[in-house]
Amino acid sequence: PSAANRLRPGREGYRHKIGIKSILDHRPRPKPVVSENRYRRFCCRPPLENMLPRKFPEEEFLAQLIQSSRALVLFKLLSERALEKSNPIVGYITAANLCGVTGNDIGRPFAQVCSRVDAACFYAGMPMLALHHVRSSNGEINDKAFRGVWEPYREEAIRVCTTHIWTREELDSVAFSLGKLPDESATSIWQSIEHKEARTSGLIRKSLHRRLKKEG
Repeated sequence: PSAANRLRPGREGYRHKIGIKSILDHRPRPKPVVSENRYRRFCCRPPLENMLPRKFPEEEFLAQLIQSSRALVLFKLLSERALEKSNPIVGYITAANLCGVTGNDIGRPFAQVCSRVDAACFYAGMPMLALHHVRSSNGEINDKAFRGVWEPYREEAIRVCTTHIWTREELDSVAFSLGKLPDESATSIWQSIEHKEARTSGLIRKSLHRRLKKEG
């Protein structure tokens, strides 16, 4: 038969093909199988506000800015005293007053300022500047410093920071590290170092007093 007859609607073959096609189009199709993990991923998503980055409260953000600015003032003070080989400052309140900070209950917050300066010293591979030059009210090294994960390095940190003679170049390297610290509290900065140590064992041993080891 000709092509026209083959495509004519009245032809049996044409009706047969259309009938098979209709049956295939209208037959029930199996529902797609969705795994439990995929269902949870796409159907049980948390609310949008829980997926957004966490915002710091205004008070916490301002406290971090204040701590960062006070650390710069403290570092300048301690740098001058280190170059002059002055005696350590006794008491965190005394150190705060020398930096122009006054008020009640400023000892503990200013201890965190000192801790921030020492975090910059750690990243610079230098001795702890504030650990030696700002003492507790009894004139001794802060008994709470370098505990926990840092316990194996406590004696070394105290011995090096109390005997080291600073140079201007070394203090400049600490100032550079201080400016690169994240806008976080000193506690968060030290916790970040501890987390890195947990992932990469030996990081503290490699970084502590790194620059002195190279010079030696």
